[in-house]
Amino acid sequence: METIMIIGIGVVIGIFFLLFVRLRRFYRLRRVNDLARYSEEFRKKYYLFKEKETQRTTLTFMVISVLLSSLLLGMFGLMFQLTQQVQAIDRKDQISREVVQTLFERVEEIPIVKGSKENQVLEGYSNTGKIFENKQLQEQKERLTEKGRRTLEQQLSKELVPYIGKGTVAIVQEEQTNKMSLVVSGSIEPTAENISTLSENITAMILQTEKASAVEEIHFQVKSLKSKEQKVIYEETFVRTSNGQTLELQKNVRKGKG
Repeated sequence: METIMIIGIGVVIGIFFLLFVRLRRFYRLRRVNDLARYSEEFRKKYYLFKEKETQRTTLTFMVISVLLSSLLLGMFGLMFQLTQQVQAIDRKDQISREVVQTLFERVEEIPIVKGSKENQVLEGYSNTGKIFENKQLQEQKERLTEKGRRTLEQQLSKELVPYIGKGTVAIVQEEQTNKMSLVVSGSIEPTAENISTLSENITAMILQTEKASAVEEIHFQVKSLKSKEQKVIYEETFVRTSNGQTLELQKNVRKGKG
């Protein structure tokens, strides 16, 4: 984006420079008055020079037109990028609010423990996580074999441990459409740091899963390791909306918000 802005500034400076040169030449030509008192040879050279300058002026304005068109296209491209970035930020904020709301409603019932070296500390998913970019989560013509499904479940379960705690991933695939439903379960030490990281991780996972076209639904369930009953810290289901582009809270879709 910075590169586009620098190029745009350069184009504007170039346009002003070309206009300055042309106007300066035009002004010098206009200063020549009363050609009758000059020799015929001078008048021929003058008209020839004026004709060339007119051609150069025409060419200059053509170049300026191209530069202006390029500048406008660049501005539209920049506006499109900014719009996409704003939409992505709004989308992330929307999901984050939904995740945090559910998460902290559950956390109120669970005692928060102090962090220690013995406790597992969750890693941030948004910076390094690429799990839901797995090619097998994209629409496939052929259905996953039983062995392939189990292998994928084991792979995803193992890769998710640093971000959602020890748990499992279960995959259910529809027979007719080959669409998938994922059930992601985990268990964490309910420290303040882990709960905050969990909120960010689930948000990032949902945004990434939206691009996995084969995934029609994803269910999260995260439990506390410190409670005897392993109380649920977070549990929600996100389903793909009718536009096929986004995942929304199931309860919101049922209310007609999706």
